[in-house]
Formats: sequence, C-alpha cells, structure tokens
Amino acid sequence: MIPTNLDLDTLRTLATAHDLGGFAQAADRLGRSPAAISLQMKRLQSELGTPLFRKNGRGLSLTDAGETTLNYARRILALNDELLETIQGASVEGVVRLGCPQDFAAILPGVLSQFSAIYPRMRMELRVEGNAALADAVEKSQIDI
Repeated sequence: MIPTNLDLDTLRTLATAHDLGGFAQAADRLGRSPAAISLQMKRLQSELGTPLFRKNGRGLSLTDAGETTLNYARRILALNDELLETIQGASVEGVVRLGCPQDFAAILPGVLSQFSAIYPRMRMELRVEGNAALADAVEKSQIDI
C-alpha cells in the first residue's frame, strides 16, 4: 500500500480552525469561504478514514482521532516552518555585535557555531568584558545584544 501524503495547507487549516474556534473564523482568517474550509476538513477525514469532528451543541468539537490529528498537524507544521526559516535564514546578512561577560564566554564557541550554520552570511562581532563596560557599550549603542 502506498502511503498518502497529507496536504500541509489542510493541516494548517485544521490548526487554524481549532485555534480560532470554528470553520467560519478560519475561513475569514484564511480568505476562503466556510464551505471551502468544510470541504477541506471532509477531505482530510476521508484521507484518514475516520471522523475528526463531532457535534457539540451548535458547534463541532474534535474526536479523539481529531485531537491526535491536530497534535501531529502542529508537529508537522512546526517542522515545515522550521525548515523554511532555516533555509530562508541562510540568505540573511549583516552584522550582530554581541557583548558577553567573561563568565559566559566558555559557552560561546558552540552557540556561535550553531548561529553561523543557520546564518552563514551574518558576521558576528564579539566583546568579552565586565558588566560595567558592557552596560556602557549598550548605552552607547556599541553592541546589539
């Protein structure tokens, strides 16, 4: 059996509808009609082969499968967004002026290495000094962080 690929847009719609409290609110936020949102949710239920919603008074609430789907959707979307931020962050360029007290200087190589991997076009200027000198440098706009 070939696995089905779930549509990220549909998963984002599910999360948005849940966060905003309904299909109509999600439709308004996403610039779609409530019918289009409803159709997306029906298609998602069909792809998963299980109901995701149950009637709750005048509204809908998530079934246990709906809660599970929402939790996975959030994780999938977070990974998607993280990938985009990482790749798009690679094109950010400029200079960051960092001040650090001597006490924390030992952790900087690892942190700066990770920063450079994510933002290879950024240049980091580092100042390691005492707290008073760093506070003065902040006041004079000589360091950013």
